[in-house]
Amino acid sequence: MYSASVLRKKFIDFFVDKGHVQIESSSVVPYNDPSLLFTNSGMVQFKDIFLGNINPKDPLYSVKRACSIQRCIRAGGKHNDLDDVGKDNYHHTYFEMMGNWSFGDYYKKEAIDYAYEFLVGELKLNKDNMYVSYFDDGVRPDLETKEYWMKYMDESRILPFNKENFWEMAEKGPCGPCTEIHYDRIGGRDATSLVNKDDPTVVEIWNLVFMQYCREDDGLKNLKNNFVDTGMGMERVLSILNDVHSNYLTDLFLPIFSELKEHSSKDIQEYSDGENEIDMAYRIVADHCRTIAVCLNNDVFPSSTGRGYVLRRIIRRAIRYAKEILKVDSLVKIVEHCSNSLDIELGDKIYAVEEEEKLFLKTLEKGKLYFNKISKEYDRVFPAKYAFVLYDTYGYPFDLTKILCEEKGLTVDEKEFNEHKEIAREKSKKKVGQEEYYINNEVLEKIKALKETDDNFKYEEKILFAQSLLMLEKEEINSKHSILVTDKTSFYSEKGGQVGDKGYIIFLEKDGDYNDITTSLENIDLDKQYGYMEVLDTQELGAHILHIGNIKGKISKNVKMIVDYIRRDKIKKNHTATHILNSILRRKYNSEQCGSLVAEDKLRFDFKGKGANIKEIEEIEKEVNDIIKKNYEVKTEIKNYNETEGIIKLKGEKYPDKVRVVEINNMEELCGGTHVSYTGDIKLLRIINETGIAKNIRRIIAVTGNKAIELTELANNFLQNPLEYNQEEIPVLEKYKIEENLKLIMKNKIKNKKEEINKIVERLKNDENIINYNSNNKKEVVKDLNTISSYFKKLSKEAIIYSKIEEEIFFIAKGKDSIDKITENLENIKMGGKEIVNGKGLLKKNSNLFKH
Repeated sequence: MYSASVLRKKFIDFFVDKGHVQIESSSVVPYNDPSLLFTNSGMVQFKDIFLGNINPKDPLYSVKRACSIQRCIRAGGKHNDLDDVGKDNYHHTYFEMMGNWSFGDYYKKEAIDYAYEFLVGELKLNKDNMYVSYFDDGVRPDLETKEYWMKYMDESRILPFNKENFWEMAEKGPCGPCTEIHYDRIGGRDATSLVNKDDPTVVEIWNLVFMQYCREDDGLKNLKNNFVDTGMGMERVLSILNDVHSNYLTDLFLPIFSELKEHSSKDIQEYSDGENEIDMAYRIVADHCRTIAVCLNNDVFPSSTGRGYVLRRIIRRAIRYAKEILKVDSLVKIVEHCSNSLDIELGDKIYAVEEEEKLFLKTLEKGKLYFNKISKEYDRVFPAKYAFVLYDTYGYPFDLTKILCEEKGLTVDEKEFNEHKEIAREKSKKKVGQEEYYINNEVLEKIKALKETDDNFKYEEKILFAQSLLMLEKEEINSKHSILVTDKTSFYSEKGGQVGDKGYIIFLEKDGDYNDITTSLENIDLDKQYGYMEVLDTQELGAHILHIGNIKGKISKNVKMIVDYIRRDKIKKNHTATHILNSILRRKYNSEQCGSLVAEDKLRFDFKGKGANIKEIEEIEKEVNDIIKKNYEVKTEIKNYNETEGIIKLKGEKYPDKVRVVEINNMEELCGGTHVSYTGDIKLLRIINETGIAKNIRRIIAVTGNKAIELTELANNFLQNPLEYNQEEIPVLEKYKIEENLKLIMKNKIKNKKEEINKIVERLKNDENIINYNSNNKKEVVKDLNTISSYFKKLSKEAIIYSKIEEEIFFIAKGKDSIDKITENLENIKMGGKEIVNGKGLLKKNSNLFKH
């Protein structure tokens, strides 16, 4: 059998020999790209290169040729194969994409030459079984590509297609024609009519995209450089090399089938091409368990939003098929088997599958009840809208709802079901992807043509005079704010979890203004300035820093940059404290950072691990504050990246050849952010929240500096007067103590109340007179009076107990004899001088509590 490992090695060796740099697969969670749920193609990690946003310090900046085998997931968003998996033998939610790229180096001819040489020369595929497509929209056909292919095959197998052969990254951005290579698994026939028809015997194996345009609002524009972006499905090629008609009959899936057989009472057929539910279930469970393993390894856990929700759907779909059709009790062993074959170590993360199984089995039962209830109302057709409810709310894939319908002799309209899905998808689109500004290709080229921004001044914290290079007005970038690019800047741009700086950029009317070295924002009279920009945010775009804000007055070339250093100081405290916290959590709990936010008002730190109890939170706080009190120097040093082994790094972060190392008392971490000079500058750290945000992912929110001191003082006041506490934001430790004190106070209060009530009851047994029950709390009185009334059943005499609060009178009338006897005497009862009328229906038979 031709193995996947042999194919991987052949691909990489071939392109490295052609001068390509091998790039390791990036995470299936895209780095710094909120537009994607998952990495869905090999080009994702090169996106900044295509967009022209690549930072010169990025290790990919100088790469001209690259090759990679990228781990991909297509189960959400634009590229979503989830619902196709299992129905055929060549779609997958998780797959490996083999690709080669040219960044302004070679183009169409070489890309086609390499593809043909690898497939026919290296892999020995039969060229007579190959068909290729090229772009032809009837206006500008890609005849250049067609001509290059005619060197290798007959024109009859070079087929024109329209939109199928024009690839676009998104609605706007880089795009271009592509040529696809299709392979006829059967051969010895004319299969031209089956190309691009989703026929399982003629499958696309390689797509070569030639990015030469950028789509803008007003049409296509040529890119400055041409790029090659290719992607080949490893699973499909592997099945062809093994001369089998299914991707599932390779060493990627057959071992999983064997594992499934061990746990299932339903055996699969010799070949997994069948359309029966058992064959389909085997394919679905095998595919999904691989995806589950990869997601968990990349710290994606089941949740109700985003990629966590996609994973939840995948797990539930696998559970449904495994349990209902294959009679497999649990996915855990299957996922563990997949993780081993993928060379993944899941450890405790596998518990996420166990917990989701427990949760879903309850939901599954509810879904069955829902289906049974609805299906009883229909004789022939099960409404598609209810099928969508099962899909969206209970996690039932359509094909499984279809099976349930067939069991009851019902049909369900798949087309209408898909319409409901599409409506839901469009609604969800409106909630995401809201950009504050849009830089089209023309503007991007303007920025790229500028001298790169020198931002080395961001650590110096002093006045900086610079020159304005480019002003982008609101209308030009479709934004509420303008953008200013300068030759140098003292503003820190958002990255590494630290927010961007705010402040002011003053436009200078004349050169003499350079003598003004005012640095404090408080000392600047903005009304007297020639003009200025209020900087609301600072962002990085490739080699340039964008100052985003509002312009007032006139603009000029010479500017004075004044960062809000009071705000920056708060951010610095939080950033250094984050490093200390990270180091302590790693040492104590072997935790791993998953994300962070360093803002002016707080720090937020996400990490892998279990929740901390109150004692552990106290220990963490104490260790952080001990380091703060010892006032260690915070040192920074520039090192070569290859010299940083053993130093803390962020998973998934891209680091240049030269990196900045921050060191605190022998604790080292790579970081480009701003920090205090000594740990004592932080003053104090207080944790105000510790909670779970996903399975095995915890979040700590903390404050430092004066805010930490203020919240501590506030919390101490509440400790002295716990009844005044009303859920204000205070440190976790004091909050815990206050809540414990409140529990004790309430316990004593209840005890005293019971004693008081017991005394009243004793008096009721013997006293002929009306007994006044006093209470000062309107919220408590009803409960108290009802408690007293529970004793009345034992009384032989009638009784009325009442309370008056803020002119509102509450009373109970109850007794062994008829309540009417009590009602007769109500006119004679006066409470605090206020006469109670005889009821007018207020007192009804068997009533206990009345309010007048």
